[in-house]
Amino acid sequence: MKQKQSIYTSILWVLFGFALISAVHSLIVVCIYVYFHYGLFDGFLDIHFQYYIPAFSLGVTFLLGLIISFLLKKKISTLSISATKLPWLLFMILVIIAAVVKPVIEIWSDKNIMLLYDDLSKSEYLSRLNLVKIDNTIKYSSIGALWLLFILLLVIFLFLNRKSKD
Repeated sequence: MKQKQSIYTSILWVLFGFALISAVHSLIVVCIYVYFHYGLFDGFLDIHFQYYIPAFSLGVTFLLGLIISFLLKKKISTLSISATKLPWLLFMILVIIAAVVKPVIEIWSDKNIMLLYDDLSKSEYLSRLNLVKIDNTIKYSSIGALWLLFILLLVIFLFLNRKSKD
């Protein structure tokens, strides 16, 4: 009975990690879209979006990955995961953030772009932009940010695991 309970506890902690990575990725996507709209209002050209959005997303991902790993390192060093109860409130908050934030920011972005097309002073600027290419850049930057976050956290915790065994 004890072994089944520890398996379920381990599975819940894996799901907690998935929810954490998904929630952090949703926050990164929010930052990407905010930066994109900042660029629209500031008059960025296609080339700016093509290079600045990936650089910005990778920088934000790296920064958030380090912050998350630092916070988790402090928490994990004082507790044993198998003996610790899952923080259900934090888990539910992470699931809500992961499920709600990304669709909401995409809907907000679409509505904001439509409002920009209604503004005659911005419609000429928007017609010169290749919004399909910019949208693809945002999507690929988002995917790259997710994988960078996963790899960064994996490397940090493998390093911490190796260090704790020595």
